[in-house]
Amino acid sequence: MGEYFECEVKRNNEDETFVATVSLRLLPRIGEHIKIATDQNVYSFKVTDIWHFVAGSQGGHIVQIYVDWA
Repeated sequence: MGEYFECEVKRNNEDETFVATVSLRLLPRIGEHIKIATDQNVYSFKVTDIWHFVAGSQGGHIVQIYVDWA
């Protein structure tokens, strides 16, 4: 209990621009709005896609959340 997913947040554009790495207990749904705080700024995004990869028997999970500006 209390497991967190470490997620890469990327812009849903041609370059897949990296936004941040966040730890989430619950993954957002597509269409939900999320806010990410970095330094002194807070950014609002809308989730457009989520990808989940399992890294075989040795590794853990990779979660990539794709977002657009809200």
